[in-house]
Amino acid sequence: MHSARAGADTHTYDNGFYVTGTVASKPVRLLVDCGATASLIFTQTFANIQQYCNYSMTPVTQSFHTVSGQQMNILGKVDHVVQLGKECYDVTFVVGDIDSDGILGQDFLRQNVDNIYYSKSCLVMGSDIVPLQTVGGSSQI
Repeated sequence: MHSARAGADTHTYDNGFYVTGTVASKPVRLLVDCGATASLIFTQTFANIQQYCNYSMTPVTQSFHTVSGQQMNILGKVDHVVQLGKECYDVTFVVGDIDSDGILGQDFLRQNVDNIYYSKSCLVMGSDIVPLQTVGGSSQI
């Protein structure tokens, strides 16, 4: 599997489901990952957003590991408001070195998503239908 990182060569990609949201009025492409227990945001994506809004980062006491078992480099956690579709959601992101702009993990999905329709490439969130993209890659903010 190939992966992409914000600002990276766009010839690399993965084919996961992504949703485009906005944080601090900036577009962010988020991987919808029901295998991730926490929502995460890439350190560079956080730094880019931080230029426009000053968010406080708090320490994280637990360790995080990649799917392959490697320990992740984590800087802390931060609360953001993310707009997906017509609605805004409070999301606590763990800030670390990941291979996409951000990840919506089980913590967010269990609380806010009613259904993931793989065949229709969309999330059902209350009365809102949010389209998913399978192009992969990362947005640049």
